[in-house]
Amino acid sequence: MNVSDTLSVDPGRTTLGDLHPDLNAKAIRRKRLAGMRIKRPQKKILNFIFAINSLRSNGKSLAMLVIRCALGALLTVSGCFIIKGEIYPPFENIDPVLYGCLEIFSGSMLIMGLFTRLAMAVATIGFGIIASLDINNGMFDMQALMSCVACLVFLIFGAGKYSCDFLLRKAIIIRNIRKLRKKREQEMAYPDNIDARENRAE
Repeated sequence: MNVSDTLSVDPGRTTLGDLHPDLNAKAIRRKRLAGMRIKRPQKKILNFIFAINSLRSNGKSLAMLVIRCALGALLTVSGCFIIKGEIYPPFENIDPVLYGCLEIFSGSMLIMGLFTRLAMAVATIGFGIIASLDINNGMFDMQALMSCVACLVFLIFGAGKYSCDFLLRKAIIIRNIRKLRKKREQEMAYPDNIDARENRAE
């Protein structure tokens, strides 16, 4: 709209849009709601819990997905065989059922990518203790040591973008943004604008 072609009953206003008292308030409201984001400290906490921030690119996350599923499948199958008694755990003094459950727990959480950092912390400690006990008894247990190192890698880097952790993090962020948006909408409700116009009229 050209300013020269605009008609106005108020010489102080240059556009027809300015004649509507609510348009400026609506524009400000839309701008604030559209630009709302979750606070950065909250995102840092979520990134630390779910370990997502370091592997957001599609290439790295896809590679992490393949490695994660392969390792998780190996741990799960190995744990099932150990519980059935078809193979024995590397450490003789440990309960086979306990060791098999540790492998199944680690493998299933890796495949799903669910609470990966917490699950891998438990698995790393468990496999680390078993490998240390073997070394103290004069044996070198490659299986427990490699499982410990693999779980440590996923403890540091997390499950990547293609995981339940990523979906949980996204759901929490969306929920918080909606709460902030609803709160902001209540603060900028129309009754406040009506009261402001009444005050100006008085």
